[in-house]
Amino acid sequence: MAKRQRRSYSDEYKRQAVDLVVSSGRSAKSISKELGLDGSVLSRWAKELVTVAAGGSAAAPTPQAAVPSADQADMIAKLQRENEQLRMERDILKRSIAIFAGPRTKGSALSKIAVRTNPVEVMCRALGVSPAGY
Repeated sequence: MAKRQRRSYSDEYKRQAVDLVVSSGRSAKSISKELGLDGSVLSRWAKELVTVAAGGSAAAPTPQAAVPSADQADMIAKLQRENEQLRMERDILKRSIAIFAGPRTKGSALSKIAVRTNPVEVMCRALGVSPAGY
């Protein structure tokens, strides 16, 4: 059985490959596959370049490990609250479609969409009706 020969790449090639990962926004694994490299090689090259750029320190900080500032933390919290609100409205609309598409029965449609689990204001806004009539 023949022993596989190890390929060597120039520093310039490694830098260009890592720059391709950073600029394209795609994963290192997909780009390394396109370049004919082993999956972990490109990730290792990126770590090595960060280490060299940080002055040879083995504990060089990565951009992903940066702690968000207070403004960013506030924005993240706001977006998470908004995301939760939108999920709630989506769920209300999903349930309302089933109720309004089904046979007519006595009672308020809003009461059938689980008033106990959803605020009335949110349900009315999602359905486009006035909360005054509820």
